[in-house]
Amino acid sequence: MYRLNNFEDFYNEKMDSCMDLKKELPENMFTNQYDKFFFSEFDLWGSASFWEILQNLTKHYEDTHVQVAVLDPHPEKYFYAHFNHYNWVNIPITVNDDEYFDIITSDPLNSPADALMYNSIKVVWTSESNNWVMYGDREVSLIVVGVIGENTYLSSNELFLRKSELLGLQDIVHPDLLKRVYSNFR
Repeated sequence: MYRLNNFEDFYNEKMDSCMDLKKELPENMFTNQYDKFFFSEFDLWGSASFWEILQNLTKHYEDTHVQVAVLDPHPEKYFYAHFNHYNWVNIPITVNDDEYFDIITSDPLNSPADALMYNSIKVVWTSESNNWVMYGDREVSLIVVGVIGENTYLSSNELFLRKSELLGLQDIVHPDLLKRVYSNFR
């Protein structure tokens, strides 16, 4: 399996270098190194097209794995307490879309409702380089991607919108939240 087992190292080192997890959307929780932002709907993350996006984004920065970490429900207080491992995975970009789907829908200890895909309110996706990071929040139906520098792949992908195009999500994301997101991301 592709599980990440060292919670403290990953959480304290990896997450602290990418974002301030005390903040929540619509706040900008990304560290200052991320200077370009893209937006999409949360439910996209279980699709084959999203896996293709993750693969291409990872290849663009010459990384080899995508790390998926569910932050809510809490990795230690809920997931580790019930299943003796964390709800975080490290997926090689060489897996195909069916394997990706199997990984994120794999049920821990015969509890299908607790698979990453289904029991995830707040999710982070990133890679070894930290040149990009995604933060998704199911409650507000939004994924925000922060990248370092220009990224022509995301700029040309119709599933991700730039800040100026956020109104395209108004049927999915509450308009008041979109206004606050718009003002908080430079």
